Amino acid sequence: MKNSVTILFLLICSILTGQSQTIRVLFLGNSYTYVNDLPKMIADVANSMGNTLIFDSNTLPGYSLKNHYSNRKSRRKIAAGNWDYIVLQEQSLLPSLQISQVQKDVFPYAHTLDSIINIYNPCGETVFFMTWGRKDGDTSACTSWPPVCTYSGMDSLLNLRYRIMAERNNALLAPVGAVWNYIRQNFPLINLYLEDGGHPSVEGSYAAACTFYTIIFRKDPTFISFNSRLKATDASNIKAAVKLIVYDSLMNWHIGEYDPIASFTYLDSGTSQIIYTNSSKNATTYTWYFGDGGTSSSVNPTHKYLNTGPYTIKLIAKRCSIQDTIIQTIAVK
Repeated sequence: MKNSVTILFLLICSILTGQSQTIRVLFLGNSYTYVNDLPKMIADVANSMGNTLIFDSNTLPGYSLKNHYSNRKSRRKIAAGNWDYIVLQEQSLLPSLQISQVQKDVFPYAHTLDSIINIYNPCGETVFFMTWGRKDGDTSACTSWPPVCTYSGMDSLLNLRYRIMAERNNALLAPVGAVWNYIRQNFPLINLYLEDGGHPSVEGSYAAACTFYTIIFRKDPTFISFNSRLKATDASNIKAAVKLIVYDSLMNWHIGEYDPIASFTYLDSGTSQIIYTNSSKNATTYTWYFGDGGTSSSVNPTHKYLNTGPYTIKLIAKRCSIQDTIIQTIAVK
């Protein structure tokens, strides 16, 4: 609960103060990402909010995570480092196939790519791009694998498998497919697909762009002023869908789950010496302020006070550019 409150507070402050952010993102995917130039559309969305998205990509037709693992260009881009987020998008059908094939051809490469990302980008986070079911499912697979024969069957499997990839790798999830599902049910006149029934229309890419903006910048998508080429009503309905599915439930998609959480307990030895036990999570560095002018960067410091009385203790727990602070008042006897 504390972490959720902290995230909400930061989001509100960012909106109210107009604080700008510059974030670097690498996109590894296929035509679902390069159609309508999704990375550029996300950058346009960010720019309309006073933020900057610096991006690079390698998006080749029909490419899978296995292909990206074997692709020197993709691995060079990961190894360049300094990415805040690296987006991984699997081939559109693969995650919805029979679990034996997914365990062989999808999950291992999701894990291996995430491991490589962590080596070269210790402050970066992997984001799995949850795609969507084809408009009428994959009719060519009705005989061999009936669950993907309809939109709902294919979409539910994609949703499940992408959730598994994110959870197993402690990664973030961009639930574009879930947003599309909501739009299909509640705004059926918005056509999310091109004529092939798989690739995104401008509306579909806009829904993806708003989703990624919300995930990456953690800001309310209803404030976005960039509408691409969409009618104002359609753009407004898409942004409302993203707010409901994504922004109002960030922790469902692991957004903020791996942020530092500052916490500590203490023990008074009875001689004005306090033993601090650090119970923070997800942090790598710590700064203590003991209330009497003393400080420490130790994980579990012990501090001697010269006088009795109340002291206000502050602990800042930090990982990379993200930090959390806790303040407690203690009584030294």
